[in-house]
Amino acid sequence: MKRKDHLFSVRMRASKGTMHISGAEGIYKEDETLTALRNYLFRAIEHDRGIPDQVIITVERLNTKPRYIKSLPVYTARVEDKTAAWSFIKALLSKTGISEKAYNEAYSILFKQEAMRGAALLYAKSATRVEPDQKRGVRARLIGITDEAKTKLKEYLNMHNLPIRVVTEALVLASKVLTAPHVIAELCVSDNPFYTTGYVSIRGVGYIRIPNIKDSANPKGGRVFFLKEMALVAETIEFLQSVPTVVNEISAFHGIINPNEILSLLDSKSCFREVL
Repeated sequence: MKRKDHLFSVRMRASKGTMHISGAEGIYKEDETLTALRNYLFRAIEHDRGIPDQVIITVERLNTKPRYIKSLPVYTARVEDKTAAWSFIKALLSKTGISEKAYNEAYSILFKQEAMRGAALLYAKSATRVEPDQKRGVRARLIGITDEAKTKLKEYLNMHNLPIRVVTEALVLASKVLTAPHVIAELCVSDNPFYTTGYVSIRGVGYIRIPNIKDSANPKGGRVFFLKEMALVAETIEFLQSVPTVVNEISAFHGIINPNEILSLLDSKSCFREVL
């Protein structure tokens, strides 16, 4: 690459003792890295989970060209409370071919353990955890979005009155995760105590935002990636951690939708008969 074309991965991790406070990541042009560094440092020290005693920011020049991908289509489920949210999530995952045992294990990971830096990897049938380090999890690294795609996404988010930074970062990450080999679905609950909208992303369907996924002021949360049963986990981890991936095209936004309509959409997808 010519110097002006260099891309850099900027990653931030903030912690207090053994507790994860905040993390963020992006791929930036060379002249954007300083601004990214400032923004990430500010986020680390102003996070709702508390003031960290350690902030680590890593800047790494990319030596390979990124893989460009399209973002997942976006849906928002109309759910009124936490009970309705989790009833919908359970139905979503079931229709995707994920067992009740795996659903229960995922819920336990999200709400009964300390937040991890990365995601848990879970076989979709047996509920076996397969990430190498269950305290750290597996992070999806080397992710970004082009300026053109970011502008288009911002237009959609403003149109639907959605939080720009939070949804942008989550959608970019989820779009990479669902591109990874063997990943069927992702379940995410933010560990920000005051952000109570989570999501389920499903291969072949999209990114489904789910309000009221937890009570306000609850600091629990995390991510679970559901994998095909007996998949080669090393292939998934290699893609998530080592393949630079940039969103350069934005899929459709579908607004707020009744959960039954989303479940009917899954019924129409024949792909789930073969994913496990």
